[in-house]
Order: sequence, then C-alpha cells, then structure tokens
Amino acid sequence: MSTLMRRAGLSSSALVLALSLSACGGGGGESGPSSGTGSDAPVVLSQDEADGALLTLDDVGADFTELGASESDDQDLGCLSGLTELSDVDADTEAENNFELETETSLRSVLTAVNSYADTATVVAAVEAFRASLAGCETVEVTDPESGSALALAVTVDDAPGIGETDDQIGFSGAGSISAPGTSYSYDVSFVVSRVENALSVVGLVDLAAPGEDVLPALTETAVGRLTDAVG
Repeated sequence: MSTLMRRAGLSSSALVLALSLSACGGGGGESGPSSGTGSDAPVVLSQDEADGALLTLDDVGADFTELGASESDDQDLGCLSGLTELSDVDADTEAENNFELETETSLRSVLTAVNSYADTATVVAAVEAFRASLAGCETVEVTDPESGSALALAVTVDDAPGIGETDDQIGFSGAGSISAPGTSYSYDVSFVVSRVENALSVVGLVDLAAPGEDVLPALTETAVGRLTDAVG
C-alpha cells in the first residue's frame, strides 16, 4: 500500500486534514501549572499533564504504529480551511501524537492532540470562529496545483456531539475520495474538537482506501475524560 501511495504522491495528502489540526496552536509548550497572571487566571497544563491526556497505543490498538508529532504547512481545504485558522491560535502547552495502521489495501490514521491556553477567552473565541467557518460547509473540492492530487468530500458538521463532559464541542465528518493522476482512493475523515475550560482536546480519524469501524466517539470520550482529569 505504501509503495503505491507514494508513487501516486498521496502519502502526505492523505493526512492533510489530520495534520492541519496537529498543532492547534503555536506556543512553545514551556508553561507549567503556575502559568497565567492574577488570582483568577486559568491554570495552564504542564507538558507532562498535557502528554498524559493524549490517547495511547493501548487506546487505539496494539496493531497501530506510534508516529509521534507531525508538522504541516497551511493547506487549502475549501470550507474546512477554518482548521488552519484554529491551528494558528497560540497555545502555552502543546502535546500531540499520531498513530497509523497500514494493511495491504488500506491505511487508517488516528490523531490525538491536547493544548492548554493561558487565556480562556482566546480559546473560546477560536472555537467559535471555527464553528462559524463550518456553517454551510457541505462539500470540499480542492486540487493541489503542484502534485495534481485532488480531494473531494461530502461534509457533515455536528455542532454538539455531546461526547463526554465538556464546555464546548464540535465535530465534522467527510466522505469522498482523494486522487492523483491515474490513481484514486476512497477517503473518510472525522474529527472532534473538545474544550474543557482553557484546554482543547482534538481527536481525528482518517481512513484511506477503505472505511473502518467508527471508533471516534469512544476515542473522544476517553480523551475528554483524561483532559477533564488533567484540568482538575
């Protein structure tokens, strides 16, 4: 599967949506529990606390390969481009991990990210802006002018998934295809962004070539529970 995808120039494009949310902020991740100013300032998670709120290999399945964090450039995602704006919001602490399960005929990727912010109002506004950017988002049709790869999705937005105990939550799913000249694969993606006080948890699932079991709700519930425990 990898050889064929790389020959088609699809290996990086297949994860374009996941990588757009991989940072979900631009801070340095150096803040500790005492970050913030004033007696009413929110507590910023330490790096260890944020890392501990991520999903693990035990959560996603022992057959997956743990990839660690990834870097990405801003991408044109049509009406999902609000993802890149969300990723530009500075976080004081950032944690991320990615997992991949490859078979002879398909590729499944799982993203888990946690960010903590010194200013709750900033992250509240960022999630609301992301929600507004998804209003009316029903289809994505974008083509990379350099590689010729194209992404076509039918999009469904869930304004309130109601998974776990959160202060705010929004999700979306997309089903369609990703292609390069002479090659095409089915492409299914789903993400949930959850806010607990001044922290965000992002869980994403990407299926290339064959949709798999819908485990996103269960993974999100686990991630939200860990974030809630970390925030205290």
